[in-house]
Amino acid sequence: MWRAGEEKIKEAVPYLIKLVEKGDGLQRYAALWALGKSGDPAAIPVLRSYADNSSRPLNIRMLAANGLLLLLPTEERAAHVRSYLQRLPEIFQQAVAKGSTEELLTLLQQRVITQQEQSYPLLEDLYIVAFEHSAVRIAIGNFLMHLPFRPSWFQHIRHIFKQAELRGDQGIVAILAARFEREAPMFKNPGTSIDYNDKPFVPNTYIPELKESVQADKELKRPTSKVAFSDRTRNYLHYRVFRNLRQFGEQNDDHYVRLATALLLQYEESRDAAKEYQTREHTWVNGRYESFYRQFPANSKLVYLNYILRGNAANLQLTPDHKEWVFKDDGAPNAQGRTKLTSGSNPDAAKDKGGLLKKLFGWLGGEKNAPASAVPPEYKASPAQPVSDVPFLQLWQKLPQAFIQLLISARMEAIHIFAMEQLKAHPDYNTLKDKMDEGVIAGLLANAFSIPSMFGLELAKERYDPANPSLRLLYILVMSPLDLARLQGLQWISENEPVCFADMDFLMQLIFSPYKEVRGFARKQLKPAYLPLDKARILSAKAITSLLALKTSTPAGNENLNDGCNILEQHCREALTETGMPDIEALLQSPVAANQAFAARLLLLKQGAFNFSEVSDAMLKQLISNEFQPVRAAGVEVLEAMGVDELLKRPELVLYILLSTYTDVRNAVRPLISRLVQQDKRMAVYLVNELVPLLMRKETGEGMHADIEATLSNELVDYLQDIDTATALRLLYANYRSAQQFGLLVLDKYIPASALSVKQVIAAGNHELLKVREWSWHFYYNNVARIRFERDAAIGLLDAKWDDTRQEAMEFFRTQFTDNDWSPETLVAVADSVRPDIQAFGRELLLRFFREQDGQTYLLKLSQHPSESMQLFATNYLQQYAAGNLVFLQQLEHYFRVVLSRVNKARAAKERIFVFLEKEAMKSEEAAAYIGHIIAHISATVAIGDKARCIAIMRSIQERYAVELPIEIVPTAIRVS
Repeated sequence: MWRAGEEKIKEAVPYLIKLVEKGDGLQRYAALWALGKSGDPAAIPVLRSYADNSSRPLNIRMLAANGLLLLLPTEERAAHVRSYLQRLPEIFQQAVAKGSTEELLTLLQQRVITQQEQSYPLLEDLYIVAFEHSAVRIAIGNFLMHLPFRPSWFQHIRHIFKQAELRGDQGIVAILAARFEREAPMFKNPGTSIDYNDKPFVPNTYIPELKESVQADKELKRPTSKVAFSDRTRNYLHYRVFRNLRQFGEQNDDHYVRLATALLLQYEESRDAAKEYQTREHTWVNGRYESFYRQFPANSKLVYLNYILRGNAANLQLTPDHKEWVFKDDGAPNAQGRTKLTSGSNPDAAKDKGGLLKKLFGWLGGEKNAPASAVPPEYKASPAQPVSDVPFLQLWQKLPQAFIQLLISARMEAIHIFAMEQLKAHPDYNTLKDKMDEGVIAGLLANAFSIPSMFGLELAKERYDPANPSLRLLYILVMSPLDLARLQGLQWISENEPVCFADMDFLMQLIFSPYKEVRGFARKQLKPAYLPLDKARILSAKAITSLLALKTSTPAGNENLNDGCNILEQHCREALTETGMPDIEALLQSPVAANQAFAARLLLLKQGAFNFSEVSDAMLKQLISNEFQPVRAAGVEVLEAMGVDELLKRPELVLYILLSTYTDVRNAVRPLISRLVQQDKRMAVYLVNELVPLLMRKETGEGMHADIEATLSNELVDYLQDIDTATALRLLYANYRSAQQFGLLVLDKYIPASALSVKQVIAAGNHELLKVREWSWHFYYNNVARIRFERDAAIGLLDAKWDDTRQEAMEFFRTQFTDNDWSPETLVAVADSVRPDIQAFGRELLLRFFREQDGQTYLLKLSQHPSESMQLFATNYLQQYAAGNLVFLQQLEHYFRVVLSRVNKARAAKERIFVFLEKEAMKSEEAAAYIGHIIAHISATVAIGDKARCIAIMRSIQERYAVELPIEIVPTAIRVS
């Protein structure tokens, strides 16, 4: 039955009608498919009965409905399509009536992707409507490029695939076939097995995407299946298209070329191209393993591409799983691959690809790497030899327009080489070339790949008539992505400037070209003689109309449009001043940012004829907050044009602009702020009160704090008197650097020294910001009398955590304080620091400013210091100020115990104290008892070395005084032999 449909055997239709209701569902499906393909109107009643019967499955109804499209007369077919159009939701009918592809795609995204309904005929109905509506056909094709092969969608994709095969819609078939080849399946289906009892058994298979195991064959049969597009389905559909493609060729059917062309158009260089490669494998030969290297061609996994381009190649074969092409080598083990481990062994690697391209560019009259200033010589035809590796070449030669379509629309270099070679090899190449009009040249030159665009350039050179230059041809050249084409176009335009610049449409295209050098050419070459006022008015009107028609633009597009508008302003300034306010307002409301910038500049051209006070705050905020920098720049210029008096009435607007999230706006408006505050001090006070607290909060835009601080420190620096000490200190210790710097400025300029305590100044000396620390140092030098008066607090600067602050403090006290400025308590307090450098400085001061009458005070204070160095330093004063004074010795008891109790430390200090105490113990019995008690306690706790010293002192004490000590002298036993 299926073959009867493929062969369009009308005599089989009566038998097919009888077979529709016989057999199972598969036979019914095949019979209906054959009836639709038969081309016999006698099948219409049967197909209509199935298409209109809602009790039939959706795939059966839609198969019959699509079969009717192939059989119904024109008027009835239109009514048939209209009936399906009326079944669509109202919003879809409106989009179809508009012919809006974009709107249809948006609706499909909402209704199909977002809602994810399990059962709906929307896609199938739309596909029938697409038979007579090109916008719907384009929308369906684009949508199918991205619709996921997943449950709730794949069932409908499969329906449309089968219907496209029936209708011979090779475009849709190719879109889906390329995805079958490119995309991985959702899961691997193990199928149904037979258990030990010869009963069917469906094994579980784990689905990573679902994170669960299912019985695939059973799950697939459920109406609400959670799985779809298994490896088996993918392989079947992929090979089905390959088989159909080959059958078309074998049947000498033109659909081979149509399907092959559609398939080739699905490939992209950046996504699909792959280099040749090799794999090392092993095989069992003559009782041992031998290794060999299988060589794979470039783009080996692109099954359709390699078959179409070189499927007849004798050294290529398709792997048994039909997934990849591999080179054959009969000399390898088991004839499976090559046996050399060298890249040169791969036939594709051995090809001189550069030489091939050079050959093609040689045809076209230019080297690939020709300098930008070169112009290719005239093209000379030299037909190439047919490529015998191409299957069914005779079919391609019957439809040579396919080669041109591939050159224009394909996105892969290998395809361009194929199309160029075959086009050149065509027997009627010269005739075909003569038929290539400017539309074909435009398509070729618009292609970003070298081969099509170079071929288009050569065709343009052949078509160009210097005596009567075609403006369309020149426009095509300067709009090409090929540098050489644009260069050639600009050269011809420069030779015909009066003609080219007399056409305002052509001139507008140059001005708004996406290429900088073309716009630069127009900017430089345009002269007042080419644009008198009447023509400038026409050009301006056309440009504004075209700009208003734009609904969207990319960032790069905005830059190009803005540059074009600048050219227009440069050469049509007088005409643009006549632009009406409705047009300016429309441009301001345009979704294209470049239009808004242009509108703002048009407004500025009306200075003197327009009252800028009428510009609303909302409009200014819209301009200032635009992402596109030229819009913001124009917004600042509008502010300038409004004048100081008007802006003084809008302090909230001025503050909003100062707090813009864009640095360029904040900086650009600062000169304006300076003029405003000079005119009215109240504006300055308002801005200061609003800006200062913001420095202590998290910034809302990058660099916001720095710009606020710069404005306060420059334009508003003379208006900071109202900031109090507490606020200044809060700024100084805020979390943000800009706030700290501004707080320092306020302290330095507006906070008197009397308002700050010495402790606050010392805290500044510990600040992480060097400038703040320097301020604290200068404060000391600028207020020496106060520092001397508050010396006990002021020495706190010596204990700062920063080395530089401590150094500056030591230098200050070393140079600014005299003998009369120090007290014993202050000197000892300095020496009492825990920092070694300050302890050393304290000792320096003690030696420098020491007074005999305060010796015991110094000694007592120093003895209380915990550091070893200071304890050692204190021993210098023991003999002079503590000797013979038992009462004072008793005050030093803690000092003696601490030093003597140190283990393996302070040896010098210990020895001095032991010597001192031993001498003092010999002076009186009271002193001996007091010191003996200390030594006895120490002897029980120290190391053995110090223990011996303690015992020696206690023995000396007992020998002189009857003091009870914990030692007993045992005479040495004398042994007589």
